[in-house]
Amino acid sequence: MQGALGARGQRCIVPMDAFFEPNWETGKHIRGKFSRHDGAPIAVAGLWERWRGKGDQKIISYSLPTVNADEHPPMGRMHRPGQEKRMLALLDPADYWTIRRSSSDGCQHLSRAAPKAAGLQ
Repeated sequence: MQGALGARGQRCIVPMDAFFEPNWETGKHIRGKFSRHDGAPIAVAGLWERWRGKGDQKIISYSLPTVNADEHPPMGRMHRPGQEKRMLALLDPADYWTIRRSSSDGCQHLSRAAPKAAGLQ
């Protein structure tokens, strides 16, 4: 993979109502749910691929890249103590065309934790 979101340009936007991350602040795994305050869908950067499986089966799959979230409240509080804090690459509406149309170099800013993700609850 080259750059933040791949060299082949097979980028996509994955809408979701919410996502879950593990919170270990109590010493036990507690599932934390994140959604937008306004109830609108969350847009997440994705990568997709078309490939052939067994018996020439056509398969389309996708993955959700993550970015470092060590300095991002509240995402910097998730995951086990001592582990790198990671989060999905959340997209601001201003980034929708960037992720779909730009070269990999044009998407470098998406490899950082989204400061505008503060709308999460």
